[in-house]
Amino acid sequence: MRRVFIFTTTAIAGSLLFFLSYLASHAGGAVLSLSPDSGTYQVGQEMTLDIFLDTGGNKVDGVSAFLSFDTEKLEFVSTDSSGSAFDVAGFEGLLKNLGFVEISRGASTGVSGSKLLVSKIVFRVLDEGTAEVNISSDDPYKSIVVKEGGSEPEDNILASATGGSYTLSNSTPQLASPENAEGAAYSACGIRLSWEWGGIPQSTVRFVIEQATDNSFNTKTTLPYTLTTEKTGNAPPYQYEHEDAPNLNPNSNYFYRLRTEDPVEESSIVYVNSDNPELPGPPIKTARLPDTPPPPENLRATIDKRENTVLTWTMPSSFDFSASPPAPLERGFDDMLNVIPNALFL
Repeated sequence: MRRVFIFTTTAIAGSLLFFLSYLASHAGGAVLSLSPDSGTYQVGQEMTLDIFLDTGGNKVDGVSAFLSFDTEKLEFVSTDSSGSAFDVAGFEGLLKNLGFVEISRGASTGVSGSKLLVSKIVFRVLDEGTAEVNISSDDPYKSIVVKEGGSEPEDNILASATGGSYTLSNSTPQLASPENAEGAAYSACGIRLSWEWGGIPQSTVRFVIEQATDNSFNTKTTLPYTLTTEKTGNAPPYQYEHEDAPNLNPNSNYFYRLRTEDPVEESSIVYVNSDNPELPGPPIKTARLPDTPPPPENLRATIDKRENTVLTWTMPSSFDFSASPPAPLERGFDDMLNVIPNALFL
C-alpha cells in the first residue's frame, strides 16, 4: 500500500519556529581565553596578554574576568581596553595585591562573536621559573559573562575559561643579527636601506647603521635607528632613509653595515648588499646632479604685427637634449598688457 503524507503550510511554519526557538535556547556557552597562552619571557621584560571571549552564539551585555597570577614571578603593570568589543568601561585593575586582577566591561548593545577582545593586560617578569595566569571560575573571584538582557549571576553563561603557562628566563638572550640587508640610492642625496630582524622585541634594542666611503670602515659615520616595540619579527622589513645629509654627496660611493645592540651586548655586524653578510658588499652609488645647461645663443626679438612680439634663440651644439628637457626655441607674446605699441623693449 502506498502511503501519502500531507503537510499543511501552517504545520511546517510551526515546526520551523519551534526548531529555531530550540536552537536559540540551546546556544553554546561562552568561553574566555588568553592569547598567547604560552611563551618565553626574560626577567625585566613586559608581557602583554589579550583576553578574548567566544560568546558561543549568544549575544552578551557584559563580562567580568578575574585573573590570578603568581606575585613572586609577575608584577601587574596596567590594562589596555583600546579596541575592546565592549564599549562601556567598568573596573579594571589590581585587587589589593592579592594576586588577582579584575577586568569588567559592558556593551551598550548586545555583542556576539567567536573572538571578541575584552581587554589587554600587561605584566612585568620579576623572577625566573614558570608562571601561570588563570581565569578564575570560583567564588569569591568568579568570572561571569552576562547574556543580553540578563542579570548577574542568574544569567551567567560562562561555560569554561582557559589561562596560560609561561616560561620566565633570567639568562641574557643572544641578540639576533639583522638579515637580508639591502640598499639602493633613490636620488642624488638619498639612500634607502631595508632589512629584517627576528629577535625578541625590547624597547632598549636599537639598530646601529655605519656608513663609510671604503669597505675597510676605518673612517665611518654612525647613524642610530631606534627599534620600536610595535615592529616585531620579520614583517614588515625595517627601513631607514638617509637623505640630504651633510656627509652624503651626489655621484659618490658609500658602504653600509649594521648591527643590533642593547645595554648589555650587541649582535654580529652584517654588511648591506652582500651575498655573504659577513663580508662587505658592493657600494651604493648616489645619483649625479643634472648638468646645468649652457646659456642660449642668437637671441632675437621680432614683431610680426602691432601687438605680437616673438623671441627666438638657439642652443650651443654641445648641449645634450637627451640629458635635459628641451627648452622651447620660440616664445610669443600676444596681446599682453605689458606690450605697448610703438615702444622700445630690451
